[in-house]
Amino acid sequence: MSNKINHLLDNKFISTLQELIIFKDEIGVYQLFNKYSITKTKEDSYRITTNTWADSKIFFSLKNAVTWCIFDKRNKICELNKIEELDKKLSGMDTIIQQHSNLIKKSKKAEDKLIFLNKLSEDKIIKKRILKELNLYEIESTAWQMNRFSGNTDNNTKKINTIY
Repeated sequence: MSNKINHLLDNKFISTLQELIIFKDEIGVYQLFNKYSITKTKEDSYRITTNTWADSKIFFSLKNAVTWCIFDKRNKICELNKIEELDKKLSGMDTIIQQHSNLIKKSKKAEDKLIFLNKLSEDKIIKKRILKELNLYEIESTAWQMNRFSGNTDNNTKKINTIY
């Protein structure tokens, strides 16, 4: 009888742990909450797949992909869309910044250089704003995850009771 209780407790503990854990497995795939998998693609982006939907999501930053998974776990739909949008904008901004930097180098006229320098400055400000907003989502997702580890409850979490 004692072995059955210990086995049941072990299974409950493992199940609870699977709902909390984020780790990188032996083949380099990040596993989150026993639901999400994040794989690095050949194009240096990150593909999120789950065991609950057939489609996948592509992110250009691993940090943004993990943040998105945490918000999805919490059913925060508006934030999900915003994180995905900001990740795409950030990737686009890097391309635009590189283009404007190249145009500055290739420009022969001082007026053209000034125009491209101005555009480059604007691009950098936009990128900084995107990073700042993404950072707020990252901070919130980290706080939520820490609350889960400490046993505090949130919108769809339960306090973990362990007997160990």
